[in-house]
Amino acid sequence: HRWYTTKVCEVSALVALPDNRRALAGWSSGAITLFDVSNGGILGTFRPHTERVRCLAASVHVVDS
Repeated sequence: HRWYTTKVCEVSALVALPDNRRALAGWSSGAITLFDVSNGGILGTFRPHTERVRCLAASVHVVDS
């Protein structure tokens, strides 16, 4: 897919979300991007870190009513 590398940084961590429709990529720039797996489209990006993202994890959160 086109999102594995860019001109300025590279993917340093990758995890599929439990729904298998989305994935998170952690970048060497410190950004984390949410992707649609079916088409590689970017659903959102945030920058919580200033250094390389080394690890990502995903879990299912269940809320009882």
